[in-house]
Amino acid sequence: MKKMFSRRNFVRTGAVGAAAFAASASVFAPAEQRPSVDQASPIRLGLASYTFRNFSRAQTIGFMKQLNVFELNAKDVRDHLPTDPQEEAAALADYASAGIRLHAAGTIYFEKDEDADIRAKFEYCKRGLSCG
Repeated sequence: MKKMFSRRNFVRTGAVGAAAFAASASVFAPAEQRPSVDQASPIRLGLASYTFRNFSRAQTIGFMKQLNVFELNAKDVRDHLPTDPQEEAAALADYASAGIRLHAAGTIYFEKDEDADIRAKFEYCKRGLSCG
């Protein structure tokens, strides 16, 4: 029986080979020859604060520094991004001083069908994201 090399397998093999060849220059280069994070890719890796829901804001900031990740989707979990404006201001100051940029406010639930409640949640998001 004759084995055929399908077009799909050909394209898949070619793509994997091209990716390996392109990555080899930067991945396997000595650390001093690798491009900096800013030069390497326009894609910025971030995380959701919910990932560290069992830890305080200070611990989360420490973990983010260890991971060298400075983009955050913060949620009102523990003290990560409280909904109270004064506590929220303190959290935003902590993130800013650590060089962490907020780009989203996690999942916001609209459990009440009241204009005041909905407006408060939009204001919460605007305050948090305008400081990031």
